[in-house]
Amino acid sequence: MSKEDKVGRQQERLFISLVVSVLFLSFFAYAFVFYESGLYSL
Repeated sequence: MSKEDKVGRQQERLFISLVVSVLFLSFFAYAFVFYESGLYSL
């Protein structure tokens, strides 16, 4: 495996983890907003 291959693999993994964390955070924010508005509607 060449050095460039390793760097590309690392960047890919970093990008995937970044996307996953962004999705996770947006899901949390959506769930929190939904929960809060649900409480207020009750």
